[in-house]
Amino acid sequence: MSSSNQAQQINADAVLDRMKEIYDVDTDTALADVLRTTRQNISKWRSRNSVPYAEAVAASYARNASIDYILTGRGDKGRQQGGEVELDVQLLRAILLSLLAFERIKVIGADTVTELNQMAKAIAFQYKRAAEAAQQLQKNEGLDAEAARAVAVAATELMSSDGTAFGPRLDPTDTDRSD
Repeated sequence: MSSSNQAQQINADAVLDRMKEIYDVDTDTALADVLRTTRQNISKWRSRNSVPYAEAVAASYARNASIDYILTGRGDKGRQQGGEVELDVQLLRAILLSLLAFERIKVIGADTVTELNQMAKAIAFQYKRAAEAAQQLQKNEGLDAEAARAVAVAATELMSSDGTAFGPRLDPTDTDRSD
């Protein structure tokens, strides 16, 4: 199945309903409160079949839920505790292609495919770094899981792959930048 076909099969209504399940809320209004948005935005996402990808990834991380489950309904609802935490780069590519197709993002550069691939890898790498940081904060600082994830996400957003503020967001050990 091609990446664009995979992206087209993701349904906003189903994603939003799974997000309500993940956050343990019953109404779109309650979901809007949790997502810090408005009930009107939830309605727009539903009516336009516009999947809130950023919110889905945030829900996955905040609630330790599988992003594949949130977006597609496949697999287990929860992620394995203590296991390797990674986002599926192929799924991220499909999401980015969908966002590009609906003009939600623009890619500047001659090679759109390469740019989207690098963006997908960067997102997956940052997600993994945040998860690893959260695990360390829980272990070393005694933070509860939700607080550790919140701190790790904020810190990861500010740190580059070489540990300095801002800068490159790709895995420095990843030498294959073409796929």
